[in-house]
Amino acid sequence: MATIVLTEACSTHISGHITLTSPKQEDALEQTRRRICITLARRLVNTLEKKPESDFLHLIDETVEAYHRRLGNAKGTAQKHAIRLDEPHVIHKSASSNVERDQRKIIRKIDSIAIPASTPIIVSNFAPNALALFFPLRISTQRYDLPIQIQRRLPSLVQEGKCLHQLGSRSIVKLNDSVVMKMGRNLGHEEESILQYVAKHTSIPVPTPLGSFDVGETSCVLFSYVPGEQLDKRWPSLQDHQKISIRRQLDEMMVQLRRLPHPSGTPLGSLSRPHVCKDIHMFSITSSPNIMDMTTFHNFLISKPHPGVALRYLRWLRRLLRDDYRIVLTHGDLHMRNIMVEDAPNDEIRITGIIDWEFGGWYPEYWELYRALNTRGGRDESDWWDYLPQEILGYDREIVEHRVVELSMKY
Repeated sequence: MATIVLTEACSTHISGHITLTSPKQEDALEQTRRRICITLARRLVNTLEKKPESDFLHLIDETVEAYHRRLGNAKGTAQKHAIRLDEPHVIHKSASSNVERDQRKIIRKIDSIAIPASTPIIVSNFAPNALALFFPLRISTQRYDLPIQIQRRLPSLVQEGKCLHQLGSRSIVKLNDSVVMKMGRNLGHEEESILQYVAKHTSIPVPTPLGSFDVGETSCVLFSYVPGEQLDKRWPSLQDHQKISIRRQLDEMMVQLRRLPHPSGTPLGSLSRPHVCKDIHMFSITSSPNIMDMTTFHNFLISKPHPGVALRYLRWLRRLLRDDYRIVLTHGDLHMRNIMVEDAPNDEIRITGIIDWEFGGWYPEYWELYRALNTRGGRDESDWWDYLPQEILGYDREIVEHRVVELSMKY
């Protein structure tokens, strides 16, 4: 009886996770899945019969992990042969090689993500769907401490996940259909606060923060998955009316964001402690906490000059920067890769979300445009720059001034 019950539980737990290209392959994998369930169920029952004093919940945890590992291996094997089994034409040999090469690339990216072995420290509360990742069979969170469960489950979750982006120590991994994790050193947790604020005070579609933790020097933040494709992948193929639609939608969002009042006495920069300002070019720089006015903010921007830059020259640069700008809520990284889109009826395209608010916060009104243009170079032929939202335009002089300042800074 125990074997039957556990087999049914496993069948329910993985419902919807099998994706194949033909009924024949689907039947084969379903048979493999059932064999895995039966084998693991028997192993669990045998262990309990031999050692009744065993920790049942811990055994369940281990069984679920083993199930996902074995099923993942079976799915990987099936997918490698999917094209050849379905239509064994010569042209598919190349396609199959590309699929296998892409799979190996993803596996290498996942394998290269370093996960420290130290005990995690919980930074913010977990939402139910985030908790479910680490308590897969709804084991009572009181029975197992969350940091212990994270330590047990995180390696397999990352290994089985899909790496969406990786640069340096930063990685974004899709853990399941609804949850992604951003992880990296010196990541900070300020992004959670601005996302909550934007979601509360505007209708801008943004990810929902689902919880966060630190593992050694690595910070991990869980977010809801935003569907769609990154705009930079779609932009070259869009028609003019679709590009105009994207600009109109962005403009409506930026109006909402920039009309939010800056609360009196609130520091510039991030919305949560330690309330720091950030800028990034070749390297990122972070201010001391609690910058309260534009004068201090601009002093921060010229605080790291190249060796040998004359003091008189620095004073001249500082005089270029006015200190009487409005303070507005800012995304701080408004590039196409951070705009998610999907097709809509009538040949339209719809923005499904604005992601990556790590550099967002309270900044001077010109800052959104300045940061949006920071990747534009003299050889960039893209017309994206002609479709930036109207709401953030009108600060050409400030952009030029800051480009002059950048030349003398070592960031």
